[in-house]
Amino acid sequence: MSGSAMGYVVALVIYKAGTGSPVGAVLLNMAVFGAVISYGLQMASFILLRVRRPNINRPYRSPWGVPGAVLTGIIALATLVTLFLNPAYNKAVYGVAIWHALGLLYFIFIGRHRLVAQAPEEEFALLIDASKELKC
Repeated sequence: MSGSAMGYVVALVIYKAGTGSPVGAVLLNMAVFGAVISYGLQMASFILLRVRRPNINRPYRSPWGVPGAVLTGIIALATLVTLFLNPAYNKAVYGVAIWHALGLLYFIFIGRHRLVAQAPEEEFALLIDASKELKC
């Protein structure tokens, strides 16, 4: 509910600000910014996992492997750069970038101290780290 309300408020602000660009196109560029950040981080995580834990049991292995992840990361980075180069929409993209930066700062200074391991992936990571400590 709060996400929908926030999205509506953002759309209303864009509309009232009179950016000269269609509200839907501005919102789409804002969403693409978040998506390409997510894709880039996923590719970085994939590569790190392949390098640091190459022998863990995986239910699915990418046929493209690390080269595919590198290529996808490059495409995501190129898309991110083009978002900032489009003058019709880059103000909104800068706004989203600031919003993401504020969220990251919140996590660094406050949120990371309140983490609770609940997801299966987090439990798996903790088990792997514990087994490494036992082997040492």
